[in-house]
Amino acid sequence: MARLVSVNSNASKEFRKLPRPEGHLITDFGLEGDRHAGRELRQVSILNAETVAELADQGMPVAPGVLGENITVEGVAVMQLADGARLRIGEDVELEITGDRPACRELLGVHRDALKAMVGRTGKMARVLHGGTVRPGDSVELVEDTVAAT
Repeated sequence: MARLVSVNSNASKEFRKLPRPEGHLITDFGLEGDRHAGRELRQVSILNAETVAELADQGMPVAPGVLGENITVEGVAVMQLADGARLRIGEDVELEITGDRPACRELLGVHRDALKAMVGRTGKMARVLHGGTVRPGDSVELVEDTVAAT
């Protein structure tokens, strides 16, 4: 079963985000208390826990939030989610994927190889369709997938 591993925020201008015991996602705004909230299409960033674990196994000093993501999930192929796909976290929160999360030079501050290691798996950006409170351990479910038919 896919699950929420960590919810991370930071109100300051630091790149890394800090794991929280819970997070309040606000409809059409983002994660309460995070400096990136309030943007139209880039309200919340999502990253695979599997990516974090792989970089840690390579000796990089990473853990959920260190790579700047708001939502760390396990068991979801985040990079395969198409724009428009919807994820439900817990019972109430619904996110809509709006595009790839850009790789930024701030990753170099985490580790000299982090930017290169993140190519092709930086995660996704989303907007909050339905807000609510999420906690680590909450289920994550794909509720709508917009993969184009061929």
